[in-house]
Amino acid sequence: MSRVDVYRAPICANGDVEHKHSRSCMSTLKKALPEAPAGWQWAYGSGNGWALWLERVGGSGSRWYVIGLPTADTLGQLVALVDVFIAGHRGPLDGPN
Repeated sequence: MSRVDVYRAPICANGDVEHKHSRSCMSTLKKALPEAPAGWQWAYGSGNGWALWLERVGGSGSRWYVIGLPTADTLGQLVALVDVFIAGHRGPLDGPN
């Protein structure tokens, strides 16, 4: 039996297999994330690497980092991690929104 490689274009690529990630990808991906709990919103940024977290609405400074999602060295790596996180959350049979 031969091996078949399957490539899934990231959500932010709109089907473009040559897509290069940029900061604008995160705003697209944030819209596809699961709904944040009441009083919280999705945010991302860098410090000691790039990360995604939930933060209190109103900027009270409280942050909750997504369990199991590592800090990335670059924004492009974070975009790729978040894209895979979203794909896993949607499940294998869900199509794009």
